[in-house]
Amino acid sequence: MSLQIRGAEKNDTDEIIFMMNKFQEHMERCNPNVWKITDYGRNEIESIVDEMLSGERKTFIAEKSNTVVGFSHCHVERRMNYSPGTIGYFDMLYVKKDYRRMGIASSL
Repeated sequence: MSLQIRGAEKNDTDEIIFMMNKFQEHMERCNPNVWKITDYGRNEIESIVDEMLSGERKTFIAEKSNTVVGFSHCHVERRMNYSPGTIGYFDMLYVKKDYRRMGIASSL
């Protein structure tokens, strides 16, 4: 099974929402005092994904055999007052449970 990394598209919205909800469940299990999502947050998840896909930050999809197995949402920052001047941040990264420990997160 070869891994493909590609830019996320509007038709990936449902898969991204599914993975974001799984990520949220994991975070709440780890520390429910810090990571509990509000009802407002749950209701806004689709508009958050729409913003992710249309903003300057980048969202990538990992696929194996035409199955979405993970995603990342990240951005690059250019700074003149620090070295290195260009750094990248992951805002969110998730790989579905059955596909972990295969190097997918590293590829994303």
